[in-house]
Amino acid sequence: MRPRLRPALVRMWRDQRTLQFGLDPARALLLTGLDPALARLLDRLDGTRTPDQLYESAGRLGVAAGRTRALLDVLADADLLEDADAGPPRPRSRLAADRLAPDRASASLVRPGPDGGDGVLARRAAARVAVRGAGRVGAATASLLAAAGVGTVEVADSRPFCPADAGAAAGSWDGGRKRRETAAREALRRAAPDVRLSAPPGRTRPDAVVLATEGLRPEPALLERLATACIPHLYADVRETTGIVGPFVDPGRSACGRCLDLYRRDRDPAWPRLVAQSAAPARRREDRPCDGVLATAVAAQAALQLLIHLDGDTPTATGGTLEIALPDGGMRRRSWHPNAECGCGAFAVAMRPRVSAAHPRAAAS
Repeated sequence: MRPRLRPALVRMWRDQRTLQFGLDPARALLLTGLDPALARLLDRLDGTRTPDQLYESAGRLGVAAGRTRALLDVLADADLLEDADAGPPRPRSRLAADRLAPDRASASLVRPGPDGGDGVLARRAAARVAVRGAGRVGAATASLLAAAGVGTVEVADSRPFCPADAGAAAGSWDGGRKRRETAAREALRRAAPDVRLSAPPGRTRPDAVVLATEGLRPEPALLERLATACIPHLYADVRETTGIVGPFVDPGRSACGRCLDLYRRDRDPAWPRLVAQSAAPARRREDRPCDGVLATAVAAQAALQLLIHLDGDTPTATGGTLEIALPDGGMRRRSWHPNAECGCGAFAVAMRPRVSAAHPRAAAS
């Protein structure tokens, strides 16, 4: 182990004896009671020394072993230390490591641990995400996932690419004839030259799927395959002037797309007919409302939800939709519970009795 102060947190002296770590009030910490010798010892926590070497250095500075041990304990308890020797292998290339350095620094703060964010980047590099739909939302979502270090990002959309599909983080129009998926893959390569565009050997299923198919509901056959294989999936779309991210579906555990359709049908008996008509490719893509900035905001939120899942946490869009509306960009979350009529199985899971963790005597009082 070679301890070092967490480099992602800027260090600032408030006075001669008080050092502040970080500027964001949500995680800023103060270390007080420091004297010049301890201040110099802090400078030696740079990841180049083992604990024994640090104790030797502290002794030369006149800091007793007990004070050194107390300082290291305080720093470790506050998650201010990283282990320069810890963590899985870095990205496949030096370029990727340099490109992802800010992401690594952010991960080290969001998910503190001795590896300094390397574990997060390693999980992302090993992940495989499939994106269905490569319009403004889908292509931008794929590019952002690749830029964030997701190792394999597969895009599927065989429709022809047109100028209306281009976007800041999506494909670029160059006048050539190509498929949407081809333009999206070109954008992926620009964002992350080392990203894999197809499944690596031995990977039979993705870790998650993004459904950005520009309709009120993707193909039932696709949804059935995802449910049967228990593959988590996330909806992302722009519906006229509202961007919608979610639900994030944990098959059999949270509300799925059909659950939402059933609730909407209960409120509006004509809903199934509207869904069928909306899926018909009668309208030109150029006539379909899709504000470029709103589409990019939806893509960013969709990518964030996927990264939350890949990083091991529960996405905010699980059992809900995040809705971003024009003209002011206001966002709200709408909750959706599993529907009793849906055969996805999530309703039965939601109705299971929950075991209380209360102490028996406390529960009886």
